[in-house]
Amino acid sequence: MNRNLLKLIKANLLPPLLPTFHKGQLGRLAVIGGCEDYTGAPFFSAHAAMLAGVDLVHVICDEGASQVIKSYSPDLMVHPYMCSQDNVLIEERMDKIKSVLSRIDVVILGPGFGRNSATMLEFLKRIAKYVESKGIPLVLDADALYHLSVDEKLQEILQNSENKNIILTPNVMELKRLCDAFNIENDIQALAANLRCTVIAKGSADRISYHGSDVIKCEEPGSLKRVGGQGDSLTGMVGAFLCWGTGAYKQGLYASPDKLSDEDIVKLSCFGGCTATRRAGHLAYTKYGRSMLTSNLHEFISNAYSSF
Repeated sequence: MNRNLLKLIKANLLPPLLPTFHKGQLGRLAVIGGCEDYTGAPFFSAHAAMLAGVDLVHVICDEGASQVIKSYSPDLMVHPYMCSQDNVLIEERMDKIKSVLSRIDVVILGPGFGRNSATMLEFLKRIAKYVESKGIPLVLDADALYHLSVDEKLQEILQNSENKNIILTPNVMELKRLCDAFNIENDIQALAANLRCTVIAKGSADRISYHGSDVIKCEEPGSLKRVGGQGDSLTGMVGAFLCWGTGAYKQGLYASPDKLSDEDIVKLSCFGGCTATRRAGHLAYTKYGRSMLTSNLHEFISNAYSSF
C-alpha cells in the first residue's frame, strides 16, 4: 500500500517546475511560533518547507525571537508581531497578523510558542479561531498541542470547526496528554473523530487517521538518533504537501492523472510528509551517526523527495 500511496503523491501532489509558474503558485506558508527561549523550532519547520519547494514562507513570532530567527536565514520572511508581555494591545497586533494570513495557503501553529505567557496563549487562540474560520489548512504542533490539552476554548474551536484541513502532529507524550484530556484510551481514531481533525501520531511507525478513519501507517526507515527538531521539520514537510494539494493541484495548475478528494489530499499530504522526513533522517543518520543534528536532516530533504 505504501508504494501505491507514493505513486499517487508523485503523480499528483509533487508539482512540476514549469516556466509558466509565477512566485507563490507553489505555496505560501506561515509558521507561527517562536519566543525568547525557543527560536530553533519555528526555523526548522519553515526551513523544511522551503527546502521541500514551497515558494514563500513567513514566520510570525514573538518580537524577542525575531532577530535571532532572521539571522538563521535571509530566505524566510520574519514578522515580530507577537509579544509575551502583559501590557500588549493584542487587537492591533492581530490586525498585522491577519494581513499576512490573508494571503497564506497553509498555517503551522505552535513550534516554539512557549507555555508560560498568558498573552502568547491569547494570541494562539485568536489565531487558531481566525484560521479555522477562514478555512485555511492548519497544522497544530508542539506547544499548541499542550495548550489544546488544557485549554477549553481551544478545544471548542476544533470540536466545532467546519474546517476539514486541520492536522495534529503529536509525539508519544503529546498524544497521551491529549487522550487523557478527552478521556480516550490512546486511540488516535477516537481522538481524530472527537476533535474533527486528522492526527499524525509520531513514533516507531507514524500513524495517520483522518477524522477517525482507518489508520494509515508510515513504516519507512528513519533516523535512530532522536535529536530535537525533527518533529518541527515534519510539520514543514506536511505543510508543503498541503500547500500543493489544496492549492496548485486543486486549481489545476499542472497536469495530473488522478482525481483526488479533499480527504485524499489530506491523507496523502500527511503520508508524504512523514515519508520524506523519515527518508531524509535515514540518509542523515547514515552519514553522521550519533553526531547527527536536525540541520543534517535538512541537507537531505531534496534527496528524500527525488526518491519518491
